[in-house]
Amino acid sequence: MNGEVSKVVKEIYDENIDALYRFSYFKMQSNEHEALDIIQDAFYKLWVELTKGKSIENPKSYLYRMVSNKIIDYYRKNTPVSLEEQIETFGDIFSQGSKVEDITHAKLEVEKVYHILAGLDDESKDIFLLRYVEELSPKEIAQRYDMDVNVLTVKLHRLKETVKSHFTDI
Repeated sequence: MNGEVSKVVKEIYDENIDALYRFSYFKMQSNEHEALDIIQDAFYKLWVELTKGKSIENPKSYLYRMVSNKIIDYYRKNTPVSLEEQIETFGDIFSQGSKVEDITHAKLEVEKVYHILAGLDDESKDIFLLRYVEELSPKEIAQRYDMDVNVLTVKLHRLKETVKSHFTDI
């Protein structure tokens, strides 16, 4: 049975690892080591639950919920990182050949997004990231939060308008 469960978990892993990594990496403010640890813990928990014979209807939602909860736990246990450190870390994302102006502009945009997201409640932040960073469908997000799709769509529209209102270039 463990062989079958491992095969299923590997398939789920292959389908979801990239999106979970981006979600976790962004939420962990570019702390790659912690993001990877959190994802590993979530997949281990999924494997344990499936090995016990538990039926998980939507493994993707289960993993996002696990990752979100583990990120919350991490931040409760650790002191926050300064915004300057977060922005410096984003410089590593860009290739060495990038222009200084491009990097500076991107850092300023990231700073704006962090500032805007800081003013939102945790659920709104997650919903915004899941939709506009991870590109999950409203239906997938609504299932994750046990929310009606129409209610979620209205909430997404309001969140998008809130973020847009802070950018004069849009």
